[in-house]
Amino acid sequence: MALSDNPYVGLPIADLTELQGLIQQAIKDVLAGGQSYSLPGRTFTRADLRTLQEMLGWVSQAIDITSPAAAAGKQIAYGYHNTHCKW
Repeated sequence: MALSDNPYVGLPIADLTELQGLIQQAIKDVLAGGQSYSLPGRTFTRADLRTLQEMLGWVSQAIDITSPAAAAGKQIAYGYHNTHCKW
């Protein structure tokens, strides 16, 4: 997905993280057998896991772009980095 196609880029990080949680919960609900769910501005009466996964990807990308680490031009990494290593 191209960055210019992402409708969530530019939203406040608090809104993005809240939306990410809502989408993750909707995915869990669908996987548990639920067929209807709602997200801000949208209501679904038939489960569409592909759309939810696509939305989650867009929101996650927007969070990565909007996060303080990205804003500072730093690489986003998960884990521990030892700055005292000499190798």
